[in-house]
Amino acid sequence: MAQTPIQLIAEDHRRIEDLFEKFDNSDGRRRDAIATMIFDELDAHAIMEEEVFYPSLKAEEDSEISNIVSESYEEHAKVKQIILQLREMNPAENEFSDGMEELKRNVEHHVHEEESRMLPYAEEKLSDDEMEEVAEDMKQLKVKMR
Repeated sequence: MAQTPIQLIAEDHRRIEDLFEKFDNSDGRRRDAIATMIFDELDAHAIMEEEVFYPSLKAEEDSEISNIVSESYEEHAKVKQIILQLREMNPAENEFSDGMEELKRNVEHHVHEEESRMLPYAEEKLSDDEMEEVAEDMKQLKVKMR
């Protein structure tokens, strides 16, 4: 069977976690390059979720998932704000490291919320056909963004 949207999202989460770990264990130019990779991965991941995955959950039909999706949009906005600030900073400054820690905490919180609440909901509510269609749309969007 083809990958599900849940698997695609979880793979992105693991890739981003790995990048944060590499960032924490690197220095100098390598660290700068990894930070940029983190920003780019998070930007692409947010677009994929906001344009394809979240709308597929039909939040308007269920107040519980509506609240979860709203929280996720707010969390994305916070992460995007932090990334914008970090992109303007000098990576050699202490504030940059502090900002990366703040970004990591926000991402970890979002991943936990999504994987413990939203993804199980999607697995329960979306039919196999819907899962396949959403996964295909997510893959196509990712290809366009590269």
